[in-house]
Amino acid sequence: MQRARTILKSTLTNYLRQTVQIVMFFFLTPYTARMLGTEAFGLWSLLWSTVGFLSLLDFGVSSSVVKFLADARGKADDGRIQRVLATFFWSQIFLGLVVMGAAAVFAPWLAAALAIPESLARPGQVVLLLLAGRVATGIPFALFGGVLVSYDRMATNNLLRSAGTILYAVMVVIAFQFSANVTTLALANLGAHLVANFVIIPVAMRRIPGVSLSIAYFDRRFLREIGSFSFYSFLIQASALLYTRVDAVVIQRALSLIAVAHYSVAMQTVSRAILFCRQLASALTPVVAKLKGENDAAAIRATLRKGTKLGTALAVGPIVGLIYLADPLIASWMGPEFLSAVVPLQILAAAAIVECAFSVPTDILTMTGHQRLTSLTTIWGQIFNLVMTIVLVMTPLKIVGVALATLLASLGAKNYLLFVGAPRLGYSGREIYVRSFAPSVFPAFVMVVAMATLERGWMAAFSTSALNLIGVFLVELIGCVVFFAVFWQIGLSSKERDYYRDRVGGILSIRK
Repeated sequence: MQRARTILKSTLTNYLRQTVQIVMFFFLTPYTARMLGTEAFGLWSLLWSTVGFLSLLDFGVSSSVVKFLADARGKADDGRIQRVLATFFWSQIFLGLVVMGAAAVFAPWLAAALAIPESLARPGQVVLLLLAGRVATGIPFALFGGVLVSYDRMATNNLLRSAGTILYAVMVVIAFQFSANVTTLALANLGAHLVANFVIIPVAMRRIPGVSLSIAYFDRRFLREIGSFSFYSFLIQASALLYTRVDAVVIQRALSLIAVAHYSVAMQTVSRAILFCRQLASALTPVVAKLKGENDAAAIRATLRKGTKLGTALAVGPIVGLIYLADPLIASWMGPEFLSAVVPLQILAAAAIVECAFSVPTDILTMTGHQRLTSLTTIWGQIFNLVMTIVLVMTPLKIVGVALATLLASLGAKNYLLFVGAPRLGYSGREIYVRSFAPSVFPAFVMVVAMATLERGWMAAFSTSALNLIGVFLVELIGCVVFFAVFWQIGLSSKERDYYRDRVGGILSIRK
């Protein structure tokens, strides 16, 4: 029951955190685009994508923290916990310095490398260094968030991160009152990041009393063990950056900063949707790592079976709504000049359904020792994505072709991973499709019919040709309610409904 309670709290606060981020994103994106101008907004999007590649110099170390800490907790090995923390911390400090060094070397070549107009070259260099500072400090800061997650305090981490997101929005608005340019935007980004993380540090350290970060506990022998896992985490991280960041660079070289701005709106919207819809997988990650440390194979199989089905439903409902409502969403939110982002958004959202539906099996495979399979499959999929992106961006499809490349790569890589990896966990790929993916299909169909009816009713009631932003939100919300109501009745068996009802009821009855 305690495990179920932890998963529920983590999942709910994950959704709260992502909701805050989405609200701030929907407010800040048109605001910054309007204040900066479309070309400068395209520059910001391009630099944000570019600086993301510097995080690869982390070599997957930061993303390995939760795995090793949760595993050490499962083994109840205090000495190992001490070595893990100190070794991670000093390794991450070193890697942060490497990031800043690489940014300083690259900055003079930025304009030539990315074909940035001469008038924007100097501010582009300044912004690059500021954002590199955010990445460099974020590498060691990641340790303290990892401590909270590993010690079943993901909810605390989520609440603090949510406060940091709100702080960033406030700082942007204040900074733009003095000077609306990409430099002040980068300063606000870095400032909010530092404040939020300096609050998290003491909160995290209270979870590990008596544990020191002294360099005296740094264990070079442990680096090999970290490296054996972090290398594959690095490959997954690299593929994720290819998925979210490299498209902007290719589009800039082939097209223009205006095209970057339009595609960025589609990609960032879908990226938020992915983060929002895969929160169950995020909550399960430390739990599975701990189960692996306890050698509880039966619990891991149960988590795969139940988590994949529920995780798929949690993704399909909201993202199907996003696909259906993409046109009125972009028109009412960003304005008609951004309508070329609609079709790329819809294609990228289809790819997002694939990514989210497969997120639980992928994360469980990674946390149970099959990281080589997940990382190599993912990186080869994204290499295919990059090749197809370069080919299709030069065709009349332009940014639509870039989005199509992402969808094809996701379908190929994730299906290969499922059919090869699922048997290693005791299930077949076909069984996952039938038992975990298929139950969301009919509820999605009913949802689309309901949204179409609501849309026509709204336009008739208000004598308008399209939904406004409030209408989009309400139709999406009601559509999701319809989806989950149908999924509850049709997608789940009576035994499953009883299971979830009893679990949630039991958790809510616990007095704090």
